Amino acid sequence: MKKNYQLLFAFTAMLFVSICTVSAQDQYMIAPSDFSGDILYSVLTDSIEAIISERTDAGQDLNVEFVLSNGGLYFVTRPLTNDGFHLRITAENPDDTKPSILLRQNEAGDWPNMLDLLDDATFTNVHINSMKGSMTSNYDSNKNGIKADGSRIIFQGCYLERFKRGLAYINAMNTSVFFYDCRIGNLGETHRVKGFGDLIDCRATETDTVVIQNCTMYDINYHIVRTSGNHIKYFKFDHNTGVNWYSRVEAPFTFGTVGEVFITNNITKDPDYFGSSDAWNYWYNDTIDQSSYIMLDTSYYLGSGVEGQFTVRNNNFFYDNELLNFFDTRTVAAKPGEIAANVLPLLQEEAGEAFFEEQVGFTNMPTVLMGLQDSIYPTENPGDANGAPELYPHDTLIFIPNIDATYASSTTSYAAADNGFPLGDLNWFPAMKARWESGGAPVGIIEEKTQGLEDAFSVYPNPASDETTLRYSMSEAGESQLLIYDLNGRRLKVVENEFRPVGTFVLRISLEDMDAGAYLLVHKTEYGAHNATYLIKQ
Repeated sequence: MKKNYQLLFAFTAMLFVSICTVSAQDQYMIAPSDFSGDILYSVLTDSIEAIISERTDAGQDLNVEFVLSNGGLYFVTRPLTNDGFHLRITAENPDDTKPSILLRQNEAGDWPNMLDLLDDATFTNVHINSMKGSMTSNYDSNKNGIKADGSRIIFQGCYLERFKRGLAYINAMNTSVFFYDCRIGNLGETHRVKGFGDLIDCRATETDTVVIQNCTMYDINYHIVRTSGNHIKYFKFDHNTGVNWYSRVEAPFTFGTVGEVFITNNITKDPDYFGSSDAWNYWYNDTIDQSSYIMLDTSYYLGSGVEGQFTVRNNNFFYDNELLNFFDTRTVAAKPGEIAANVLPLLQEEAGEAFFEEQVGFTNMPTVLMGLQDSIYPTENPGDANGAPELYPHDTLIFIPNIDATYASSTTSYAAADNGFPLGDLNWFPAMKARWESGGAPVGIIEEKTQGLEDAFSVYPNPASDETTLRYSMSEAGESQLLIYDLNGRRLKVVENEFRPVGTFVLRISLEDMDAGAYLLVHKTEYGAHNATYLIKQ
């Protein structure tokens, strides 16, 4: 059953919204901004607030999904927020042009934060652009607040760009943020090269979980993750592609104290763009050699009773020739290190397995911003690098370009990830991604198979709400166990424990008795563990 109705706003504009009822939750189709009038009101925020208010007054549950038209433009002049309900925003068709959510100046002349999240939130297949009108002021704005203790924020298949201060600024205890299959770019402010432009900022409080997987990230001005003096329990950065991460101070990965960190199977060109220099010493009074791709904050070390565990494996961190030549011509800048000295003792793998350097030619990715480099290090005089940078055009980083991060299968990187898969974002290699998701081996890679086990292992949907489906295969009869663990290693549920004959099996798994969050689903047989995957309960 589908029902259409109108919402009348005081902005002298009408918004048409349609409802369609589905088994799990109601879906509301939100019309894009109307350009017929002079006022570009906050169409998305207004629509969501009106629908939530209507359902609250009617005593209906707030388990709804807001669907945006592909190619539609949705202006926001007041923050998107969700007090007491899970905010779900998705595209009408995941395979078509993504709908765009664009921050606009409000009537008072202010540029508000785009997100002010007070509960769980899921964004799926949408383009979110927080570009501001004034690029040289209000540096501390654009903190997209995550403000509810224990909340979970998921970005799936999104394009995310132009968050000047921080894309996710965590300001509540034990929150979790997940990025899957996203393109993330143009974070920060080129006029303020000293800092700003974090993907995840965890400095304000302890964070439970951050997972970034199969994403492509470029032109990021400061940190991928920044915890500084605070603690992060679990951080996973796996199968991501990066270009131009240009931090003048600190490093793309700057941790305070940690529980578990996994930085695996990534490929990154020019990962610490400005390199080591006297400018580092000038700003923070630290030694130059602390400037590395992965580091513990130089002011905060692992204290007694705090377990720090780093797994850094199968990463290609490389610099292109243009940037290497630049470092060679300056006495004030040098190619930075990869892993800081205070991280090396924590590595769970051998240091030699953590990274290698192979220059790889991406098909079409942003080029190095040499003009920005020249503005920081205009001469060979160290004193010139210690002052403020010269002005650099702030409109350099304003859009998602037509990028393509594929690279040649003849490279070492193409088979250097776990189980012989390519390094980096597997979305650029769809056939490989499909086999990776199913637990199979990559095409053309011959590997020894574990006795009694076949390739099929997939979970769908994932993230899931009340139920998900697992598919797995047995090539020899035997005992089969399916177990669910939390991220602290505690076993929560035995889904299956029985004898299975040869064949492929499909099993429905109820999640109704589980809290929203991230879990580990493990399949074991008498021949050993078959596979494990992260399971997200919404």
